[in-house]
Amino acid sequence: MMNRVFKIGDVSGENRIYQCSRCGNLHAFLQGEVFSACAVCAGKKQEWKPKKELIIRTRNVAAEIERRKTALDKFSDWLVSSFGTPWFLVFHIVWFGLWVIVNMGWTSFPVFDENWEHLTMIVSLEAIFLAIFILISQNRAGETSELRSELDYQTDLKAEKRSEEILALLQAHVKRK
Repeated sequence: MMNRVFKIGDVSGENRIYQCSRCGNLHAFLQGEVFSACAVCAGKKQEWKPKKELIIRTRNVAAEIERRKTALDKFSDWLVSSFGTPWFLVFHIVWFGLWVIVNMGWTSFPVFDENWEHLTMIVSLEAIFLAIFILISQNRAGETSELRSELDYQTDLKAEKRSEEILALLQAHVKRK
């Protein structure tokens, strides 16, 4: 791919630095990115020549976490995302409302939970399982947050190092003049 030249509108097949054939301006294009016009010679006929390979060191933390998820993790996330919906609230209002109406004897249906023991047990079990699934999801969210923080720190560290290198190069260049 090194000898090939690319026109505006072509798609980059790899992460690489490309040079404008007209003015020599350098631009980085990522794999799958569409080649755009050079910022310097915009509107003029030009092509992009591949130069240096571009090594991307950043990670997509969300994709990495998604790959690590087990079936239980995915199920837990799905449940927790369902708990926070208005439909979950409506379902419980209707369900508990019907339970109360029937067991108060306000309908022709027979009372089936006189002492409310079954409702109490169901609500308690539901609360236990809801709490467990929410904790599972929160733990994973915490891990994701820690990974993002570590990635931010590494990125900041590299940027600071690079800034210092550039500053040193500029100072050395000024001293030579």
